[in-house]
Amino acid sequence: TSFTTNLTGTPVDGDTLRISVTGSGAVALTWGTSFEASTVALPTTTVTTARLDVGFFWDAATTKWRCMAVA
Repeated sequence: TSFTTNLTGTPVDGDTLRISVTGSGAVALTWGTSFEASTVALPTTTVTTARLDVGFFWDAATTKWRCMAVA
């Protein structure tokens, strides 16, 4: 699953984004240059068929979606 292309919209500082992924097994995730880790690392794979939720805030200073939560 790739999050590197076809991103649209114009986020502003503090906007939120939640991405949920449910795999059919362990699925590798590729984050593009519009995403960055904070004190929370960007996940690299899903775990079996469990749903993975990743929460982001838009950081206008870096112009990237900053990972704030992984569950």
